[in-house]
Amino acid sequence: MNKIKLLMRYVKDKEVSIFKKLLILGGFLYLIFPVDIIPDFIIGLGLLDDAAVLLFIWNAIKSELSEYEDKIVGTHVDESKIIEVDFKKEDDEK
Repeated sequence: MNKIKLLMRYVKDKEVSIFKKLLILGGFLYLIFPVDIIPDFIIGLGLLDDAAVLLFIWNAIKSELSEYEDKIVGTHVDESKIIEVDFKKEDDEK
């Protein structure tokens, strides 16, 4: 739910380029518009083009949203890249 709110804020932000907003809007319009490359009534294949469009849009804006979140919220820490180092002085070991 937070990603959806972030996306809505991203789209409303005046500093975000029109091209990026149109990419998101165009993708969602493609999902809503009844005419597809592969018609939805073809079971299995009909939803495949919709899923491909969603995946393309998500991959195109995923890093952009992460950077935007860092800018808005503050520093974003990727916990998978944290390395804990324990520095001990020689005096502490004795």
